[in-house]
Amino acid sequence: MTFWQELKRRNVVKVAVAYLALAWLVLQVTSIIVPAFELPEQVNRIVIFLGLIGFPFAIFFAWAYELTPGGLKKTTHVSNDESITNITGRRLDFIIIGLLSVTLLFVVWDNYWRSGSTEIVLSGEGSSKQPAGHLSIAVLPLTNLSSYSDNEFFTAGIHEEILTELSFIDGLRVASRTSSLKYVQSALSLTDIGKELNVRYIVEGSVRRINDNVRITIQLIDATTDAHLWATNYDRKLDDIFTMQSAVAKEIKNSIQLEIQLTQQSNSTSSVSTNAKALTYYQRAQSIEASERETEESLQRTKRLLELAVKEDPEFADAWGLLNEVCDHMRRSISMNGWYENDENLFAELTTQAKYALDKAVSLAPDNLEVLLAQASDYVAEENVPGFQDTRKVFIDRAIELYPDAGMPLYVLAWWYQLKGQLDNATKAFKLAIEKDPFNARILQGAHIYFSFNTTCKSEACHDYVDTLYNRLADSVGGVTPLDTLGRLKGRFFQSGDASIFDELKQKQGDEFILEYGFDMLMLNSVMQTPIAVFLPFQEQPVHVTFDNEWALANHTFINVILLEHYVMQQDRSNIEKATKRLAFFQPQTNPEYWGEYWYRLHTQMSFALGDLESARESAQYLVDNRDQRFDPHGLDGIVAMAYVDADKAAELFLAESAKYPNWLGADILAIDTRNHWRLLVHPKIIEYYVAQGKWIPYLAERLSVYKGLETRAKG
Repeated sequence: MTFWQELKRRNVVKVAVAYLALAWLVLQVTSIIVPAFELPEQVNRIVIFLGLIGFPFAIFFAWAYELTPGGLKKTTHVSNDESITNITGRRLDFIIIGLLSVTLLFVVWDNYWRSGSTEIVLSGEGSSKQPAGHLSIAVLPLTNLSSYSDNEFFTAGIHEEILTELSFIDGLRVASRTSSLKYVQSALSLTDIGKELNVRYIVEGSVRRINDNVRITIQLIDATTDAHLWATNYDRKLDDIFTMQSAVAKEIKNSIQLEIQLTQQSNSTSSVSTNAKALTYYQRAQSIEASERETEESLQRTKRLLELAVKEDPEFADAWGLLNEVCDHMRRSISMNGWYENDENLFAELTTQAKYALDKAVSLAPDNLEVLLAQASDYVAEENVPGFQDTRKVFIDRAIELYPDAGMPLYVLAWWYQLKGQLDNATKAFKLAIEKDPFNARILQGAHIYFSFNTTCKSEACHDYVDTLYNRLADSVGGVTPLDTLGRLKGRFFQSGDASIFDELKQKQGDEFILEYGFDMLMLNSVMQTPIAVFLPFQEQPVHVTFDNEWALANHTFINVILLEHYVMQQDRSNIEKATKRLAFFQPQTNPEYWGEYWYRLHTQMSFALGDLESARESAQYLVDNRDQRFDPHGLDGIVAMAYVDADKAAELFLAESAKYPNWLGADILAIDTRNHWRLLVHPKIIEYYVAQGKWIPYLAERLSVYKGLETRAKG
């Protein structure tokens, strides 16, 4: 008997065929399950590795052992009379037929049924379904341009990583790897390939490797028109191949997702330019808006591109509308952040340019998306037109009605609700905006600020959502800032009451870092128990100082509030007067839109410090009687102000407010700022309240002596 005949007699060949069929099927199922369940890409590699390792063992056992009625025995110990290899061979035939049938069904499903399914558009919840292939993509195998034979493995790895990353985009159908492989070196056009795979977009590219350097070239093509939508090169060092593959794939995914969203948005607008240059300038500007952090440089770059767009095509309404918004953002940044300090005439120029751009846009296409957004966010009108906050809602509603799949109108609506004090509605609008445009840089930044710095976020689910936004910022817009990190920590702190959350930040930044955090300075001063020496250098600051932005003004105002409270505790009359004079001079420079009723509260504090109790009582009562939901949604300004002149009444107001709203956040805000709120926090009724609540007792016990020893009485 020949060796081949012996292999067949021992069913080695059938075992090999069955093993390969099963292994192929397992690999295909794994390639679907891994991205669907967001499992690590290493799972695919582990399955492949185990499959390769297992094959020689399967062959060995099929050769060396035989299944008999008496169990598994070495083949050499089984006589011809005892052998039942013909029976097990028949069973293996059925197993092979079954596996091949399942494999055939899988191929049919993967290439025809799954590829032809109807998908929901990227914009998410509430969107209507689109025809098959509308939002679908295929990634063709990348071309290896290197002479290295082992670069085929590297190139295949990049291809696999891109497929995996794209599969994470909600609503985007990604053609399977197996269905794309048959187009290696295909003579078909990309349009024909798109039709065969029933996909809207195709990704193709190449990999060139020289020593430890690699260049990956990627192109995104609209298969319906054969138009190139986007292309770029990625130059990398091969220090860690797998890490580099994963990182580049994420960048490619983010860029492709953005370009697809821009394409979808441009398809929905009413005035896309027919001028190729103008359209290119506009799309580049729109890409910056959607994919980069807003900085002095990025705004200038965006503005220049839009100016070029409208110069090429003066009738381009989209570009005029976005130009108005960019000019408005630059004006806000001058007022609030002190940007562009070296250009004294820029603010006036931007005002004129913003108004002209908006008038031009409205005259061309009043119902265009960019134009409606420009009208809803018109900073010039906001400053000069009474009641504009209500007027802008008309434009927001119109934009949502005409462009239900766009995320930006919902984002603008969210801030409108926030300014109105309607925080539940604001939360819903922010989340829906994220669903519809999940990687838009502007929406991500704004939503992260809202959820992390506004104290409505108390549940674990909400903090998980903040973490998601934080990670997206880190992945898609070039990293996070210290302000992003502070916001994330602040949310966790409000939930837990554990000040140690900030320890690492304090160790890295030092005591002085809170001087840069404006509106959060008072909270951080108490949380970090910052030494007064940090603020003393500002006590000799000249009174007659003007500020060209809200952030700098906030920093100096709250430094002087901290100093004023310190001098009151020290009964230092001379410095009390200096601090109050500085604060009184700062007040007219503030913007009521951002400061609201706070100055009445501060007026109470200053009057009390100077011994004018009657004036302090009047301003405190005014706050209690005229609470404004926009500026004081937690009802604390009046309560804290009243604590300076009548602690008993302030305690009554506090308890009434907390009883009225079970999830009232005022108690958290009051407990945190022990250095400014201590007068109310030491009131017996307030102590009883916090003991009953339990959450803040450890924190308060470290900062106020009256709370020491109360932990055992506190609930929880």
